[in-house]
Amino acid sequence: MKSWLANFWLDPHPRQEKIRQIWNLVLRRSATPLFSESSRTLDYAGWLQSRAYLWPISNSTRDVVSRFGRLHSLYLREEISHSAATDALQEEASAINFSDHWNSTMLFDMARASRQIGLFAGSSGLYETGQAAFERELSRSDNPRKAIGLARLAIQRGDQAKAEHFAGVLRRTKVQIPVTRLLVRYVELWAGNHSPESLGSLSESDSHYRDLVHGRKILIFGPGQTTAFEEKDFDDFTIARIIFYSDVGMSVNGTERGRTDLAYSNGINSGRLERLSSPLLQNFMSQFSAHTARLGSRRGVLEGAGILTRFLPAEPILLTGGSNMAQTMLLDLLSFSPKEVFLKGITFYTGGRPYREGHERQIYSSKDHEGPEAPTDKKYKLCSDIGGHSPQENRRLILNLWNAGRVDGDEYVRHGLSLTEDGYLGALDSQFGVGRL
Repeated sequence: MKSWLANFWLDPHPRQEKIRQIWNLVLRRSATPLFSESSRTLDYAGWLQSRAYLWPISNSTRDVVSRFGRLHSLYLREEISHSAATDALQEEASAINFSDHWNSTMLFDMARASRQIGLFAGSSGLYETGQAAFERELSRSDNPRKAIGLARLAIQRGDQAKAEHFAGVLRRTKVQIPVTRLLVRYVELWAGNHSPESLGSLSESDSHYRDLVHGRKILIFGPGQTTAFEEKDFDDFTIARIIFYSDVGMSVNGTERGRTDLAYSNGINSGRLERLSSPLLQNFMSQFSAHTARLGSRRGVLEGAGILTRFLPAEPILLTGGSNMAQTMLLDLLSFSPKEVFLKGITFYTGGRPYREGHERQIYSSKDHEGPEAPTDKKYKLCSDIGGHSPQENRRLILNLWNAGRVDGDEYVRHGLSLTEDGYLGALDSQFGVGRL
């Protein structure tokens, strides 16, 4: 069986389940707009209700979905306050009964939709109920699907013993797909029993990369707010940073961002780098010892940059959303057994200062712009970006490793990891929810 097909059918990821549901409906229903296409607040209720018709559910359940849509729409139109919307969402979530044909995909969809409009604490009940529904659904699955799903749940619940148990099941399974290898590697890093040799047969590029990381002290520099520091304090560290297309044409090492040894780029920035002329790309990349790009990039273009270039596959480790780049860097670097890893510039979106211009707070009132010509709500799109990444799940990936003593960080990192789950969602609400107007 082709690896991508095996991955599709064996991986019990809620998003995969949704694709399977849609598969049988696609010939009978018109295409449903993606959330990213519904950037206008006035379109939102219709988007959420359209999702309901892709779920095989009863009319009574669909009515509940419609109530969620109307509640969200009232909040976006500023007809109810943030606190009132949060309370109403939590009340609706507490009344959900599994006998009403709810499934995890529906619940995770609505939790994600709530986060994307700035109702982070309000999404928690839906998310937790979604976890319970997902666990219930897995009871009807066979291995390795069951082990994959329960390993994901154990990671998000911080249950190391259960995670190790299901990782053991995955090690013994005959079918090895990317998600099984990734989950096993994460649990090994968490438990402290991972070694570079367990990666199996390393590619030539990974073998060279191991020489740059193994046994060394690593500083991972994220794009967020950080404490002041003297670079000389990290003279004996290898520094890994996220690079951006805006860095092109300048000497990164000569700017306030400082020395960069190991460069990482996400899919968007990798795509932009591919479009550079060969001389400009080679000149820019010559500042770094190695460059790691998210898969989806054209290998030939970036591999011709004149330095060690690696490509990372997608990381299907979360229940909902995708891994942030800082988490991707951390898991990749830990895989090569560095001596220690220190984090800076990672605030989990709670640092006060936006990561980039697109995360600036914007004042917008839908009352001022009625009709189809209503402009894009920049604050609303910001929550779409952050909410879609499932910030609490991304934080949990680092929190588990932090609690196990695998990583250290500055005061911003420590503050973000010291918060309870409710406290963290409340902090996101304060910055991106309550403060949206």
